[in-house]
Amino acid sequence: MEVLETTGDVPFPMYYAGRVADTLQTKSAYRLWSPPFLKHLRRFSEELSETFYPDPSDTTTSSTSITAGIETTMYWIGEKNIWIRNPAEIREYFLSHSDLIEIARSVCEITSERVGIDSRLSLELYEDPEIDDRYLTLYVRKVKYDQGLLELLDEITAELESKISETSGWLIVTTDFRPPT
Repeated sequence: MEVLETTGDVPFPMYYAGRVADTLQTKSAYRLWSPPFLKHLRRFSEELSETFYPDPSDTTTSSTSITAGIETTMYWIGEKNIWIRNPAEIREYFLSHSDLIEIARSVCEITSERVGIDSRLSLELYEDPEIDDRYLTLYVRKVKYDQGLLELLDEITAELESKISETSGWLIVTTDFRPPT
């Protein structure tokens, strides 16, 4: 049985909360709850809170707050079980088009609510092979496609198009008729 040992002020490894939860479930709980471990867990929790849940009253547009906004959105998208195909590319796109961050979150939320639980959503960066064009694409994938899906996706796009068109980037909601992975 692996035991997590901490000595002095060795920093707690920076894992996402899910990884910590997995660790806590697989380790022997009574050995983990030592005072040094709790100290590092508390510090880790505070760092996560600052990163993923920045102060909403902070209206600065510094790169730190933009990065925190990106990480908050990426974490939230993951919590909604939306697959992010290449997170580094998505982060880079959000850095270039930071005005799209909140709208992307709205698009993901509305789409996930309307397409149903039998769908798998995937946020990907599409790069056109013929011209220099890149944009975010939220793919909806189902095991069984019905006729109303394209109409539903058109409704979602029409509802949010005015907001998306005011940003420096672009995001579309579509399907490629592939099965969910």
